[in-house]
Amino acid sequence: MREGLSPEAADRALASAVYLLPFLDGFQYGAYVYSTVPGLGPIAYSFVPLVNTFQSIPFAGLILFFSLSYFARSTNLSRFVRFNIQQAILLDIVMIIPGFVQGASKMFPQELNAMGSNFFFYAMALTIGYSTFCNVQGKTPDKVPVLSEAASMQIGP
Repeated sequence: MREGLSPEAADRALASAVYLLPFLDGFQYGAYVYSTVPGLGPIAYSFVPLVNTFQSIPFAGLILFFSLSYFARSTNLSRFVRFNIQQAILLDIVMIIPGFVQGASKMFPQELNAMGSNFFFYAMALTIGYSTFCNVQGKTPDKVPVLSEAASMQIGP
């Protein structure tokens, strides 16, 4: 991409595709949403084979994470793509947080667990939706609180 011009279609597609990692890792947090929002269950469950395939490959998430980390530092890619890669990586790291308290979650009422799970799912879905929408338009999705600033600092100018 040349300075001041909109990113090319390939860059836009690649920048959007990197959000597949946090989507696959955060898919499970939508279980309550899928079961309660009318019409969403069948749509969500159409992605189950993809999620199951990803999770059945040993270390697939870790390999994809480190691969994306490598490409986020590659100067061969445009800043637009590198920014999106870094933001997707940071979002994926956020999706790890609920796993730290998953064992202790049995101590809390089911409603509280559902609220926490829904929070992480909605945060993930909104971030991915916003980022993809911006990428399709050729705009950098740099308005995500905390993540965008951190991604920008990580990749530099």
